Amino acid sequence: MKVLSVLLVCGFLAGFVPGIVPAISPLVTEHEDLHQGVTKDCGDGKTFTKLGASWKTFPVTYHIAASGDNAAAITRAFATFEAQEHPKGPFFSQQGSSGQNIDVSFAPIDGPSGVLARTSYSYNRFTKAFVEVNIVFDSAENWANYAGIFCGSQGSGIDVEAVATHELGHGVGCGHSSSSTALTMYPYYSSGATHQRTLATGDAKCVDALY
Repeated sequence: MKVLSVLLVCGFLAGFVPGIVPAISPLVTEHEDLHQGVTKDCGDGKTFTKLGASWKTFPVTYHIAASGDNAAAITRAFATFEAQEHPKGPFFSQQGSSGQNIDVSFAPIDGPSGVLARTSYSYNRFTKAFVEVNIVFDSAENWANYAGIFCGSQGSGIDVEAVATHELGHGVGCGHSSSSTALTMYPYYSSGATHQRTLATGDAKCVDALY
């Protein structure tokens, strides 16, 4: 018991002795959630926030574990960010189901309403470089693929492309911004809304600032 006590005391003091630094993992893992809410402003939003990490090497590879209209809608979200032309050259490259940087899938989160989708991301705390991003759409939601973009609700469904564009915003390093419901990165989504498929001024400025 005496030996154990000595070892415990030495171990405790090691954290305070100069030159003995506890190992710190370079990997940080966090997540952002998109909640059900109200988004009634179809104007423009000018503000943005950053998560603090970004991609450092390109193209960023991704895989979409979905099919049909859902896969097509998510692919269009990637194209929306690709069209920003930051960085120079291809931003994204779609690939198979292993080794990708960004993974997109449908899986249970918390049941209907509440959290609609979640983006989990890992990055290096020292270089601020993304390591991996996982985007999950809550499979319990009433997902829909509406035709066209309109100001106002088109129904009771959750538009896949609008949510995908929001989540991919996190996937490139943009955080939530609550100054205007016109922003793609507004932290809430209202059923039937499609205007968040397109980037507002603030959303585009975030991409500019990151890349």
